[in-house]
Amino acid sequence: MAMYNHCVILACFLVIPAYLIGNIPFSVLVAKIAGHDLYEKGSGNPGASNVARIAGWKWGILAMTLDILKGFIPTLSVLIFADDFLNPQQTRVIAYLVAFATMLGHVVPIGRKGGKGIATGGGAALALFPLAGIAAILTWVIMMKITKIPAISSIVAAAVLPIWIGIDHYYWWEFVVVTLLFVFVTLRHIPNIRRLMRREESGVTKSGRDQYQEDKN
Repeated sequence: MAMYNHCVILACFLVIPAYLIGNIPFSVLVAKIAGHDLYEKGSGNPGASNVARIAGWKWGILAMTLDILKGFIPTLSVLIFADDFLNPQQTRVIAYLVAFATMLGHVVPIGRKGGKGIATGGGAALALFPLAGIAAILTWVIMMKITKIPAISSIVAAAVLPIWIGIDHYYWWEFVVVTLLFVFVTLRHIPNIRRLMRREESGVTKSGRDQYQEDKN
């Protein structure tokens, strides 16, 4: 009972800070440094792929790295430190709650439009299941090389996680949660899917800026 109480107290103590960390608009800030308003250009989405679309890949990679770390560091911190006084399953439950809170902060921030949470969720996945997280990130990179379209790359990369978790030895509820995450990612990209069907979805070129100009013309 005491351990259960510790679990609840720790969850309450960590969820709000994790949500506030998720609110940090790294992509928006990186775009501003590069001289662009992320809400007014490209797709209007405040995410790393839009930074790459309007400012180029170097800025996009910087924004993506920061958003990945935003999900990775809080989740990994729970896995490292909570393990000292909680059992393994409780530790992972708390880590999932922190990961979810961080993603929620990115997707539904205070006072502004949120992003899709792909990079932040990828960072959390990297902490929760490193091999599956690496596989998902590599899948995203490969799909971007092939298609140049972030929406397709994100959906395919997200599909890697439930497949991996289903094969590997994780708790059954983790498979359910990660499958729901895949559904969430797909739903967040419904507008992109519709544009793809109309052949209107823009890709990301090596420079980023050329494709952005094509989108506006």
